[in-house]
Amino acid sequence: MEYPDGDGVVVWVSEVQQGEYEVSDLGEGDARLVGCGPGTKAIGPIAAGIARRFDVSYAEGPIAARCGVDALPEIAWRVAQASAVVAEAVTFHKPQVPKEAAFIDMVAQGMRSQHAAVETDRQLSGASGHEYTASIYLPVGETVIEPITADRAWNKAAAVYVQFGDLARANGYQLVSVLDNRDGHVAEDVEELLGQVSFVAEWTRFSEWSRTIADGRLP
Repeated sequence: MEYPDGDGVVVWVSEVQQGEYEVSDLGEGDARLVGCGPGTKAIGPIAAGIARRFDVSYAEGPIAARCGVDALPEIAWRVAQASAVVAEAVTFHKPQVPKEAAFIDMVAQGMRSQHAAVETDRQLSGASGHEYTASIYLPVGETVIEPITADRAWNKAAAVYVQFGDLARANGYQLVSVLDNRDGHVAEDVEELLGQVSFVAEWTRFSEWSRTIADGRLP
């Protein structure tokens, strides 16, 4: 598991008392969000929300959890995942790569073929006050659609996880993740992560879900 800058995610384990351990990222994920992400106003709510979803805690910097020795592997994995997702918030500020932009256009055109009014690059405010750029926005149903390509799918999914988590607390948006599964493979961890914050749709099954979403409803 890596941070967006390519550094590996590392967690530290310390014994706080006999039989009880603390697992922490020592603020590594938060430091990357502070340096490159949405800014200090958005950091607290975003990071705290991510930590809650992984059943760990955020304390103004470090992401951490305490447990017994038997639970150490599971808790270390949760802390590492939460740290990586916090840091991934910076990907909102990176330009789209060609494949990603092409897939966004494909999904947008597909929704237009279902007679949906489609807006692209719509600015939306999260509960934290941070402004997000929605790849695809349907005014009917206030639906936000984020297409996820196979290239660096975890990175994009983690960023969308942050975006959708913040938007969900701001308004009654209908949130949809569309996975590009044309190669026949969708990473299970990507699908599970996005399923926590959105309806997850597969592109090859477009005909099964597109009409309902175009009408302003989730399947």
